[in-house]
Amino acid sequence: MTVPSASALRELTAAAAGAGRRTLVRGGHVVSMDERLGDFVGDVLIEDEKIVALGPELTEARAGGDVIELDATGSIVAPGFVDSHLHAWQGQLAGVAPDVSLPRYEEVLHGALAPHYRPEDMRIGNLVSALRCLESGVTCVIDNSHNARSAEHSSAAVEGLREAGIRAVHATGTPIEGEWNRQWAADLARLRAEYFGSDEQLLTLRLYTAKPAGQRQAWEFARQEGYWVSTEVGFWNEAFIRECAADGVLTSRHAFNHCAGLSEELWRLIADHGIAVNVCARSDTTFFVGPAMPPVAEALAHGVPVGMSMDTEASYGIDFFAEMGTLLHLARGRAASAPAEDRVAPTARDVLTMATRGGAANAGLVDRIGSLTPGKQADLVVIKPGSLAVGLPRDPAAAITSFSRPADVAAVFVAGRLRKWDGELQGHDLAGLKREAEASRERLLANTTTN
Repeated sequence: MTVPSASALRELTAAAAGAGRRTLVRGGHVVSMDERLGDFVGDVLIEDEKIVALGPELTEARAGGDVIELDATGSIVAPGFVDSHLHAWQGQLAGVAPDVSLPRYEEVLHGALAPHYRPEDMRIGNLVSALRCLESGVTCVIDNSHNARSAEHSSAAVEGLREAGIRAVHATGTPIEGEWNRQWAADLARLRAEYFGSDEQLLTLRLYTAKPAGQRQAWEFARQEGYWVSTEVGFWNEAFIRECAADGVLTSRHAFNHCAGLSEELWRLIADHGIAVNVCARSDTTFFVGPAMPPVAEALAHGVPVGMSMDTEASYGIDFFAEMGTLLHLARGRAASAPAEDRVAPTARDVLTMATRGGAANAGLVDRIGSLTPGKQADLVVIKPGSLAVGLPRDPAAAITSFSRPADVAAVFVAGRLRKWDGELQGHDLAGLKREAEASRERLLANTTTN
């Protein structure tokens, strides 16, 4: 990619877009994920924070010389990925619990470590997780934040996301174990007023529920106040969900995480209510959450929007390409055991749809992100194959899901602002942040026993 001038880089990474600023990403293999526009070699024109045009050759965009041009020849240009469910507050604790079951994960993370978090630990956890997401081409994350021990903890978590410059849905939730201020419900109004005054900004707010205690009241509160809710769902709480559906508590403003081992009846209920789900290919297998194979076939068979999620860094690293590849092969492996006439085998394009449009459905942002469509937000990635790549694979979706890795992400835009360029995150003191994260990690581990 042609390196723009230092002044152009400063403008592209500015905190606020200038009125009428235009950026042309030209010559790339565009994977629009918009069924009307399809794939083509050509250009994407961004004005301020939105996509205004795309096509094989936008020659008129160069007229007047008031456009910053970025050469993407030989690269793929695609919508930014959406992580539908990540506990970002655990960012500094990456790798503390490899090869564990779910009960052991909860014992280490929630029983031993989470109660020792200070507000500044929430900030640095969210910040480093969000930056790792941006490195991996994830431009939007649903932050399932179940460690809101005080108002200060909640504010610090939001500040970390805001500092990263990522698009995020902050799903605030109650701690699972340990003492906390019981401020959660009352604090939602303060958070909304202080940080989420507009639906047009990068950050939006919702509730997160993980455990059955208080879940019914939380869902009723969300319905009354107009909040979305993200929830851990599987065979273990199926009866509760059926009860809420029967009582009118369940609405389309829900996103369900995991969805392991659900019955045919519940999949029909999910479809009938217009609920989006997300699957956790690496998490479910790591922690033995229900059946190892993600329930992609069930969701696709019922027309349910499916997203993808990395869940936690406690046992494996943030790498959305690894997540896509794992999901593709697990889902196809499961399909191989079915009779040919009943086989639902997702393709690379299906998985890329889950990573983009499916994630947008989970985030409640289908009208803003998920495809490269004029009028939508300019959240996009430029993927440049490694130095030994012999051209692009013939199928661009397969090139992304099966032949790429975070190091191949050459550029990342969020709302038209450049967050990664030439393989490097922009606008952050990464060495300083690493020191902060290491200090937080050392303090947390020193104050507890996790062996």
